[in-house]
Order: sequence, then structure tokens, then C-alpha cells
Amino acid sequence: MSYKAAEWAWAIPLTPTEKLILLALSDHADDAGKCWPSLAHLERKTGCHRTTVWRTIDRLVQAGLVERIESQQFASTQYQLKVGAQSTYQVQATPRCTEHLLGAQDTSGRCAVHLEIGAERTPNQSIESVKNPIQEQKKKRPNKYSDDDHSLANWIFSKIREMNPEHKQPNFETWANDIRLMREKDRKSHQQIQELFAWANTHSFWNDKILSPNKLREKWDQLTIQRKKTKDSGAADAYAAGAI
Repeated sequence: MSYKAAEWAWAIPLTPTEKLILLALSDHADDAGKCWPSLAHLERKTGCHRTTVWRTIDRLVQAGLVERIESQQFASTQYQLKVGAQSTYQVQATPRCTEHLLGAQDTSGRCAVHLEIGAERTPNQSIESVKNPIQEQKKKRPNKYSDDDHSLANWIFSKIREMNPEHKQPNFETWANDIRLMREKDRKSHQQIQELFAWANTHSFWNDKILSPNKLREKWDQLTIQRKKTKDSGAADAYAAGAI
């Protein structure tokens, strides 16, 4: 793992899904920024569907942050992370598409309709008139969490699974709703939530205690104070050593 690549990935302003994929790539990057994880591995690591992983990497390539290098030497596609580069355009929000996408898009490039494989449609029935099962499901659920909330919940679980591969899979809807509450009621951004969990996840005391968004929310103030103390202590040590 290249800490330089990870630090760069954290600093790039991206949506949670895009940052999740970029961080997953940086986890495998060498000092030159090269890595070659398979799509199957990235799918397992992030909890995102393979189609989501591929399309997100496409957007990172378009943004000038990643380069795909096709090579016979590697079983998987090789990626070159443009460590130090800034995005060449404003990265778009993660599309709300699923693996059941039929290809219909609106003018913004997002899915115009979602259809389940095998869904019946009469020859004269327009695509627009077919019920959207994803939207129907959202109407039924009481919680209004976003897809980005759900992606961040998957990322949190992926970091926990790195510590314990057999950790029980949670109810991701509950986790996503807890993240929604942090955003809407506590006024925390996705990036703030992601960064504080990442700190707790690598802390020798907190890493086995903060194992869900709800616990992160419950201990938010305590974690924030201790994180600040750690930073202040590190700065003081550096000053005493003459580094600053």
C-alpha cells in the first residue's frame, strides 16, 4: 500500500462511491502508483456491484485521476493512479443505475428507467409506462437515505471486513439510514463521516469498538476530541524535534 497514494485519494473531492473505488485502488498501489486488482476483488472489497466498479473507474479515468493500462503481463487490467493530479472536470454524482439497466438514458446521462430482467412488456407499451421497481421499493420504505449513504455504509463494512473477514453482514438499510441521520440531523458531510471512521478504524483502542455508523454517531464527539488531541500531540512532538 502506498500511503502517498492513499493521502492523495483522500484529498480529492469526489462522491462517496468514487472515493471508495479510488481508495480501494490506492490500497493496492505501489510507490509508483501502479496496481492491478481484479474487478472481482474490487467488488468484494467495496461491496459495490461489478458494473458500478467499472463505470466508476471510467469516470475516474475521464477525470484524469486514473489510467487503464492493458497488458498481457497481468491477468487483470493494470491501473496507473495519477498521484498528485487534480480532477480535470467536476466529477458527476454516482448514477442511480443497477445491473438491470437496459441502456435507456435521459439527457443528463443517467438511467431513464430501471427494469428487472424478465419483466414483461407488451410490444406497444412504452418504456416510460413500465413500473420502475427501484422507485416502487423507495416509495414503500420509510427511510429516505440516498444511494451515496448506502455506498458509504458498504465502504464502512469493507474496512471492518479487512480486520475480521468473518464479521457478520449488517442490515445495510439500517446503516444507510444512520448515515442519513448524521447528515440531516447532525449536519455531518459524507467526507467527515468517512474520515472520522477511517481514523477510528486504524486506532489501537477504537478499531474494535466503532463497528457501525450508529456507534460512530454515538461516540462522535469523544472521537473528534481524541483525534484532535492526537493531531496536536503529533504537531508538538514534531516541533520539539525541530521538524517544524
